[in-house]
Amino acid sequence: MITVLEESKFMVAREFLSQKDAQWIGEDFRKFCKKNKIKSNDDDVPNSQSVAGYYTFIEQLCLNVNRVTHYVEEIVLPTYAYGRNYFKGSSLSPHVDRDSCEISISVHLGGNEDWTIWMKPNETTRVPIELFPGDAIIYIGNEIVHYREEYKGEYYTQMFLHYVRSRGPHANHYFDNVMREESLCKKLGVEKPKRSKKLDPLSYDMKGVPR
Repeated sequence: MITVLEESKFMVAREFLSQKDAQWIGEDFRKFCKKNKIKSNDDDVPNSQSVAGYYTFIEQLCLNVNRVTHYVEEIVLPTYAYGRNYFKGSSLSPHVDRDSCEISISVHLGGNEDWTIWMKPNETTRVPIELFPGDAIIYIGNEIVHYREEYKGEYYTQMFLHYVRSRGPHANHYFDNVMREESLCKKLGVEKPKRSKKLDPLSYDMKGVPR
């Protein structure tokens, strides 16, 4: 992984998307939520709308694999994509994400007011980040604490693209495998299979694959 991401646990990617693309993707998502009457359904973020697996976001998740690999300087595998519309009064409590979000990208798709996202790489440091439409913040989601204070505007739209490193400790989360396995076991009413030890991707016998 590149040094800047290892040390600070985040980096800003200006114009990750063009402003034009950010605008139409954001408008497309907001229209979808309005047409389908998506309700404020995220207990962790009051007064917001969230959708997992929205097709346009899945397209971006796949289209940007090589680009994210370039940023991280390690091959990454997609896990899942997520989108959220925030509204006046929304806030985001300090938290870290699950392991499927090892490499997370939060892309700003538009809003009518600026809204700071705070990154807290350690106990004594917090860094304010302002994003313009099309800008993204790339961060180690399962390690760095991040949050937002109360939003004063009317709407603010974000797209989240999540990846894991193909040779990293959370590689088995590719395509969100672990979450899907847990959901299926819960639905069937069976116990999740126990794993004897944590998977070490570097122990694979991959003949002919450069290490």
